[in-house]
Amino acid sequence: VHGKQKQSKRTSTFIQFTTAKSGVLLCTDVAARGLDIPAVDWIVQYDPPNDPKEYIHRVGRTARGSNAKGQAILILLQEELAFIDYLRTLNIPITEFDFKKAKACDIRDDLFKLIEKNYLLNTLAKLAFKSYLQAYSSHANKDIFDVNKLDIGKLCNS
Repeated sequence: VHGKQKQSKRTSTFIQFTTAKSGVLLCTDVAARGLDIPAVDWIVQYDPPNDPKEYIHRVGRTARGSNAKGQAILILLQEELAFIDYLRTLNIPITEFDFKKAKACDIRDDLFKLIEKNYLLNTLAKLAFKSYLQAYSSHANKDIFDVNKLDIGKLCNS
């Protein structure tokens, strides 16, 4: 679900997700507010929000309903770890986990080969990376999210 979709498509996707027995909903911040999604088990944030208030709205999805026990994960780059301290200054409880690269790297080579062989995937991967860098450079908190501090080569190969 994203803002460039027609409202009818977003609505039908949302209804399909909420009526399914189980599922995964991938969405942009268009779904951070205003949608009532019951029984969310996990919120996985691949990109940190521009504003800590957006973080609260995103993870708030896990706390809806009387038996809410959901969890949230925020994936950060090494260069972004100061965001954790920033969230803590706002009294947002955070637990840090250090994931081992080896597991993620196990699939990276196969994924690269697949993208290299498939023209459409290759083109989409390049467009996605370009869009990611453009979005990243628009972050409001440049002290933490400075595109010039990123190791672009390392990021490209992640």
